[in-house]
Amino acid sequence: EGTTAQRIDQYGNLTAQYPCYDFPTLGDLLTAAGVSWKSYAPANIAYNAYNAINHIYNNTAVWNATYEPDTSFVTDVTKGQLPSVSWLVTLGGNEHPPISTCLGQNWAVQQINAIMSSTKYWVNEPTLIVMNWDDFGGFYDHVPPPYEDMYGLGPRAPVLIISPFSKPGYVSHVQTESSSVLKFIEERFGLPSLGGRDLIVNDISDAFNFTQTGNPPLILNQLSCPYIQSSENFP
Repeated sequence: EGTTAQRIDQYGNLTAQYPCYDFPTLGDLLTAAGVSWKSYAPANIAYNAYNAINHIYNNTAVWNATYEPDTSFVTDVTKGQLPSVSWLVTLGGNEHPPISTCLGQNWAVQQINAIMSSTKYWVNEPTLIVMNWDDFGGFYDHVPPPYEDMYGLGPRAPVLIISPFSKPGYVSHVQTESSSVLKFIEERFGLPSLGGRDLIVNDISDAFNFTQTGNPPLILNQLSCPYIQSSENFP
């Protein structure tokens, strides 16, 4: 309570604002276009961006229709009840120190195995999984980040693009950022641009070959982790 966040407008002006916000989101664009979506996330307020969007978080009907705990993702896959677009984040497996990276890997394997094991979501309705991390983890990067504005770009963060139509073994050398995923979703569903940056960034389409025979599923085994730290003391 009483906490504010720094907000920058399109002119570079900075203000301190208490979240909730009421700016438009990709979820709003999807809803307007009749495209289903959900945010799968822990109840912990720090891990679901939509907790900070007033017209979604404080609208009971919208919230109930678009929010599920992260633990419901595999269940919804198994039942064939995934929406067209999903966000999925977790708390216990997020890999922030001192949490075990092995735990995070096992969590990711469980979610991805569920998709790959599903005939509906791997064969009949091929699913794109974009797995990304929210920072670079503090590891050294020898490539200076390009300058966009006072907030970035920053050091490179890993992204895995997994689908039946992703190019096997492909390493992209196209400059992309978080808005690139946003742009790809906008293009996929014929949505308008949400902001300025998604108009000028590259999308992630170079990673796909939509004429290839679909990649077979690659089911991975979870590891036996030597040490587990399962949670953080985040608010």
